[in-house]
Amino acid sequence: MTQVLLLGAGGFLGRPVARALQDAPDFTLTAAPRRTALDLLSAHDADWNRLLLDPVPDVIINAAGRTTGTLQEVHEDNTLLVQTLLRHLKRLRLSPWLVQFGSAAEYGPTGAEPVTESFAGHPASSYAQSKFDATALLLRHFGTGEARGVALRIFNPVGAGQGPQTLPGQAALKFRQALLEGTQTVDFGPLDSARDFVNLRDVTAAALFAARLQQGPPVLNVGSGQATLSRDLVGALARLAGYRGKITEQAPPSARSGAVLWQQADLQAAAALGWTPAFTLTGALEDLWHSLPRTFQVHKETAHGTVQL
Repeated sequence: MTQVLLLGAGGFLGRPVARALQDAPDFTLTAAPRRTALDLLSAHDADWNRLLLDPVPDVIINAAGRTTGTLQEVHEDNTLLVQTLLRHLKRLRLSPWLVQFGSAAEYGPTGAEPVTESFAGHPASSYAQSKFDATALLLRHFGTGEARGVALRIFNPVGAGQGPQTLPGQAALKFRQALLEGTQTVDFGPLDSARDFVNLRDVTAAALFAARLQQGPPVLNVGSGQATLSRDLVGALARLAGYRGKITEQAPPSARSGAVLWQQADLQAAAALGWTPAFTLTGALEDLWHSLPRTFQVHKETAHGTVQL
């Protein structure tokens, strides 16, 4: 049995990975405590010793991180955490196989052609820079033999439990609220960008695939291999939701990804090793929509005051 330590088991990407690891016959899972129980950035050596020695992991999957926040917050949670993990592994003389959840945002603007893992990358936001720096740190350690593993550059995942800091999660919540309130217009920022939206189920499968590798290229793209116009994704979600009102694009653009107009993963490297996506974007949107609470609190101003729907 392969002993796996999973960081970020409670997050959007980490939750399904934890479930898949629990169901897999060849893995034994240890999930790192949530931050409220143990902040790994301020944890003492004794805390890290318990995490890394009881039991000793064969594989560590780092699905932890932060997509929004201040420059310091994203640096700490995305870059400094990796640096801290590497430091403690060196201190304890451990060399597990590392699977890092990176991001396609690390590439920045790529032009209108599929991007390969060899693309130099020009991060266009503090989040992207923090993920890029984490990958660069790992690549240096992989190159010197101080660590082993692979960084997965995950494109735009879509699936159950997605939060409103992403376009799909935001759109799902807006359409649900519009249906509850009877709103006839839902506004977004510009939707003329194209992204490689990948089913969260494929991301989970890629994580387990990477955990079984034990050798291979240091970076692998994880995506659908297809670029989808953001406007088309929002329209598909509106149809799935049964929303028939107006969709406008008057809101400010995303500060995190507005500078990137088109992205699509080149998946040849992963395919050569045996991984290809197997799930559809339509299925991902269905998973996202059906994961929303059937009812939630919406406050609406009326002639009689504020009512809760």
